[in-house]
Amino acid sequence: MIKYVILDFDGTIADSAALYIRLANNLAGEFGLEKLDIDELRLLSTMPIKERCKRLGVPLYRIPAMNIRMQEEVKKHIHELDWIEGMERSIRALKDAGIKLAIISSNSTANIKRFLKNKGCLDVFDEIFSTKGLFDKHRAINKLIKKLGVKKHETVYIGDEYRDIKACKKSGVKIISVTWGFDSETLLIRGEPDFIANTPLELVKIISGVTSIKSGFNGYNAASTAGTANSPVTSEEAKSNMAKDTFLYLAAKAIEGIVRIIALSLYTRFFIPEQYGNYNIAIVTVSISALVILGWIFQSAYRYINSFTGEKNIRIFYSTVFTGWLMISVITVSVSFIVLLFIKQFFDSSTVYLILLSILMFIPYSINQILFSLLSAVRVIRLNLLLSILSAVLKLLVTLILVKFLYQGIHSAIASALLVDIFTAVVIIIRLKIYKYVKFSLFSESVMKMLVKFGMPLVGVSLSLSLLNNIDRYIIKFLQGSSEVGIYVANYSIASSVFTMLMLAIMKGIYPNILKAWKQDEKEKTEELLSHGVRFFLLISIPAVVGISVLSSPISRILEPQYAEGSSVMIWVSMGMFFMGLSEYNNKAWELASSTGTIFRNSSLCCIFNIILNILTVHQLGYIAAAVNTTLAYFLYFLLTYAGGRKLLKWHLPFISLTRIIGSAMLMGVILYLAIQLISITRIYMLLILVPAGVIIYGVSLYISGEIKHEVKQAAAKIRRILL
Repeated sequence: MIKYVILDFDGTIADSAALYIRLANNLAGEFGLEKLDIDELRLLSTMPIKERCKRLGVPLYRIPAMNIRMQEEVKKHIHELDWIEGMERSIRALKDAGIKLAIISSNSTANIKRFLKNKGCLDVFDEIFSTKGLFDKHRAINKLIKKLGVKKHETVYIGDEYRDIKACKKSGVKIISVTWGFDSETLLIRGEPDFIANTPLELVKIISGVTSIKSGFNGYNAASTAGTANSPVTSEEAKSNMAKDTFLYLAAKAIEGIVRIIALSLYTRFFIPEQYGNYNIAIVTVSISALVILGWIFQSAYRYINSFTGEKNIRIFYSTVFTGWLMISVITVSVSFIVLLFIKQFFDSSTVYLILLSILMFIPYSINQILFSLLSAVRVIRLNLLLSILSAVLKLLVTLILVKFLYQGIHSAIASALLVDIFTAVVIIIRLKIYKYVKFSLFSESVMKMLVKFGMPLVGVSLSLSLLNNIDRYIIKFLQGSSEVGIYVANYSIASSVFTMLMLAIMKGIYPNILKAWKQDEKEKTEELLSHGVRFFLLISIPAVVGISVLSSPISRILEPQYAEGSSVMIWVSMGMFFMGLSEYNNKAWELASSTGTIFRNSSLCCIFNIILNILTVHQLGYIAAAVNTTLAYFLYFLLTYAGGRKLLKWHLPFISLTRIIGSAMLMGVILYLAIQLISITRIYMLLILVPAGVIIYGVSLYISGEIKHEVKQAAAKIRRILL
């Protein structure tokens, strides 16, 4: 809970920018400087103070003396200063809420007190500190906190400069950066503050969220803060939101998963295992290449899009992101074409054509990764889910057309992916109106540095996990051939599609609520919501493992008979994906604490473990060994993340809940197994009976055991409200 708020003065409380600019120009001759025009000021606002001094030709050691001279002039004109519009109201609202206030500024204490006395607000602030040096504000913050006897987590600083952020990070104090002061929002974002406020009213909303004040501030309607990104919600509300969002994503991902399984079924009928194996290798290679080369942009675009507000800043953000993407993509594709020219004589014409299409696919695939990240970040959920489903459907339809009418073989699948990715990219660009904002001349080096700084460390994590998922395909191809890859991947894809759908749906539903609780410094609530998320995952994933294991043989009938021999792959992969999904909840501790290096270490270790096992066993035992090794690697990953993650955040699941879930899933499995033995399943449509029957059996068992009675009552009450 925040008990003390420390504010900067110039540019944060007082609207002093115009006065300082005028006085600086008046003193320009005395300081030996050129007068500043508006364009130069805008440029300087995007630079840290050291870069400003370098551009102006002012040594850092001269700044203290120049500041003293400037304060002498400010003293003469202090009567001209006024509040930042809305700031007085926000300050009094914080005071009325029982929060103590202080000022730390490089302006003189006398000037600040004179301003406050003129405004009748001198008694509002408990302390006023003046700092003499440019880079010693953190010392003033530490000194004030020690004097007041408050804890750092009970304090927040409000400032308008990049150096304020650096000072707070040194002191370990949270900071709210305001965008109406001296430094541009672009520069502030580069410093990665805890919060950004665009208006004084937002300060009140942010602090009300951090402190969990329920009553609302004097002068503000309590409802005005409801639903904001920082407003507190109860655990029950958060759990309700998690359930609603999870089932929304689950429904959409279920449709997408069904379409992908249908596509897989048809692909195994169109293409022999060798062709399908080569197709999968091509797709995986493109995705890994995009992740290695552009993954940092994918991650950073998602992280920072909502931090850029105002048309100018949005233009800078989009222009930087897409200029960077275009430059890197053109270089990548050009180099790939050159390499292909040198190596094409080692391949037949069909393989060369496949590689050529894969190179071309890199551009639409990579831009779609960025665009879908942006779509998700700005919460255009319906279009996001619709395009995901539509993309899967269109890729299947285009492949059918190319195979049936143009006789393009396996190249049809790559070509359809290329064309559909172009279509979805155009739709998102139009929906987000990106074409209005992108201008190459607005490319910002400072924004690019910020994106690189945030995104690059995460690429290693994503890459190691991607290799952990896909490296076995390359090893099987090298040791066993493309046909074995095709059989392995076809069965692997069924299980992985189901679990990817479950993991994405559940995580998208719960993660925003967990992140919100963490940002509000509520560790117990974060652990409670994380535990609730784990329960959701187990409720859905345990029966999925049991169901796939029991029904693996009937499910394999979806595929062409020559692929069905690998049905046991589904059993091992489903168990491996289960441990992988559970590990993601352990990783949340490090993600929230921004300690992704530990995740990278764990995933890299398991990736190496998987590679060694595959090299030792696949040559003798074939692709079944790769499936078993996948389970062992993911189990090791779970053990590592569970042992380490609990030191930061612990999730708890009552033993009775775990017993009910496992018991209900096993009951479902036994009944399905007996049904398979008693009924001769020769038709695929029997799955349309067995799968829903299994869901019903599992759901009824959970309800009778009491595990989901609360959720059922909530759902029934909501339905009654809708009907009435």
